[in-house]
Amino acid sequence: MQIEANNYTIAVLGAGTMGEGIAQIAGTAGHPVLLYDVSQEQTQSAIENIAGRLERSVNKEKITDKKRTQILANI
Repeated sequence: MQIEANNYTIAVLGAGTMGEGIAQIAGTAGHPVLLYDVSQEQTQSAIENIAGRLERSVNKEKITDKKRTQILANI
């Protein structure tokens, strides 16, 4: 039996350095991601950090702008 991995939403508890990295990797893999932290400011900061790293990847032509948009939509 084969399970379709993209059917699963990933919840990441904690939006610190590790949490934002896990969220970015899961979002890049195509999973919907729910990123939680006790601090709304930390969650927002993590999303901004992810967006910044993805923007640098676009500038270095490692990913397309469309892919960046898709990844951010997953998170």
